[in-house]
Amino acid sequence: MKDPPTYFKTNEVSFVFQEITNTYGVPKYREINPSVFGIVTFPFQFAVMFGDYGHGSLIFFLAAFLVVFSNKLSGTVF
Repeated sequence: MKDPPTYFKTNEVSFVFQEITNTYGVPKYREINPSVFGIVTFPFQFAVMFGDYGHGSLIFFLAAFLVVFSNKLSGTVF
């Protein structure tokens, strides 16, 4: 006996998360929809990753600036 098809109502916001979930596999009938958890946890994970990326980029560019202009900065006092 086959399982009935699964259908999830989506709107403009939840459509994207449902599509990401569907790329890994469509939840079966009477299973919990994991895209709901993605909607809740994605902003936190994005904030953590963006913060790490932004902080690392800032340190990298500051270090590159100091290395490139080290000769000009050697006679100055900070």
